[in-house]
Amino acid sequence: MTVQWQYGAVAFLDILGFSHFVESDAKAASPHYLDNLISCLAEARSNTPVTELDLRSFSDSIVLSAPLVPDAVVKLVLSVVGLQRIFTRRSVLVRGGIAMGKHFADQDSIYSEALVRAYRLEHEHARFPRIIYDIDLLDWFMNDEACSQESKAKVAELLLRDRDGKIFSHYLCPDLIAVHADLISSYQSQKVTASVLEKVQWLASYHNHAAASIPNAAHVGGPLIDGFAVVQPPMY
Repeated sequence: MTVQWQYGAVAFLDILGFSHFVESDAKAASPHYLDNLISCLAEARSNTPVTELDLRSFSDSIVLSAPLVPDAVVKLVLSVVGLQRIFTRRSVLVRGGIAMGKHFADQDSIYSEALVRAYRLEHEHARFPRIIYDIDLLDWFMNDEACSQESKAKVAELLLRDRDGKIFSHYLCPDLIAVHADLISSYQSQKVTASVLEKVQWLASYHNHAAASIPNAAHVGGPLIDGFAVVQPPMY
């Protein structure tokens, strides 16, 4: 048996806070977070072009894959942005990576260099609630002769370069900006760890960058974002 081992583009996404969701639902009479996540994935599947893309989920991981051809990669990029927007509206954060490489998948298994590369991007470099791109994928896409200028422009408008040089998925839009602000503000009343703090601060920085180009969009601030505070007794 000879297996067809071809090039593909793969997005690997990680649902942040998943262990907290599971533990909270396990203590409750009925699961709240589970219903929310199932609804997110159901909406994502309904908006995914099934003839070109393959969407799979397990535990806290979501994998979207496409053949390495320009039209399919455009659909992959649009689907990833759409998925981020769906999750944001339901107050769920994700991060991930999108990469290219040799790829095999059937109904039972995935064996994929592209998935390994996307996973490493998420695990080693994403850090914040962002989905970052493999530069090799973008270089191929922007220079492929079969890729139209319209497709290149459509993808480029959904990309931003972060301060560390990483290029990530730009999902914020006017319809989402108020919901995004509320999501960030929901952390203000919580006691947060250093890991959560840096994620909230990154989200706020990204939000305020996007809000600057959206008329009447509110910037976000607050004690987790604006800086330090003088300590007054009692110190607890």
